[in-house]
Amino acid sequence: MDNGNEASGDGWKYRGGGFLQHTGKAEYKILKARTGIDYVSNPDLLGGEADALIAAID
Repeated sequence: MDNGNEASGDGWKYRGGGFLQHTGKAEYKILKARTGIDYVSNPDLLGGEADALIAAID
């Protein structure tokens, strides 16, 4: 399964985030599409409780 990581550093940038540990650029793109929140451009948002919860109940 392709996780969507394309560039050097993407593995760290799109590491497991949120309460459910969403991992990989592809998963962050899905979250963006479902929530309207741009987790691709700002993956660190999933480190906050509010966004972690939004991603978990998506």
